[in-house]
Amino acid sequence: MEHRPSPTHLQRHGHLALPVALVSVATVLSLAFLGPSGFVAGLWAGTADFASLAPRIMAAVILAAVMQAWLPREGLGKWFGEGRGVRGLAIASAAGAVTVGGPFASFPLVAALAAAGVEAGLLIAFLTGWSLIGIQRIIIWEWPLMGSDFVVLRLASCITLPVLAGLLMRRLSRR
Repeated sequence: MEHRPSPTHLQRHGHLALPVALVSVATVLSLAFLGPSGFVAGLWAGTADFASLAPRIMAAVILAAVMQAWLPREGLGKWFGEGRGVRGLAIASAAGAVTVGGPFASFPLVAALAAAGVEAGLLIAFLTGWSLIGIQRIIIWEWPLMGSDFVVLRLASCITLPVLAGLLMRRLSRR
């Protein structure tokens, strides 16, 4: 008798299809181009990378769960509730810009905000502000290495993009 996954199984694990496909393609390509010894070397390197990332991933998942429990849903509504308009998007963009840390800090926060009912446009504005503006990155890396002219020009070219991304998300999510 053939086993067919239930719709619930597909809903819970469907997000794994792309990573599994990419790993399969990478396996075939590395075997074809590097041979078995190159594949094994890559496998060991990947295992070492996974071992160094696994604790961070576990910490991020735990952090997201804790933040979901701690975030006051009614308090979030004041700043990130429905109908906040462009001002809400600007606040979310600024909050993203000043959020310290990499994806292991910001994505659990965004997951917690989403679970608390924050609308998708605000989440997109937050993430776009975090990724494009990132005040900590400017202070630590860009300004010292690239200089003030570069920083000012880069910020001038992308300062409005988080709000625009949030507006676009709102428009697309209405469809």
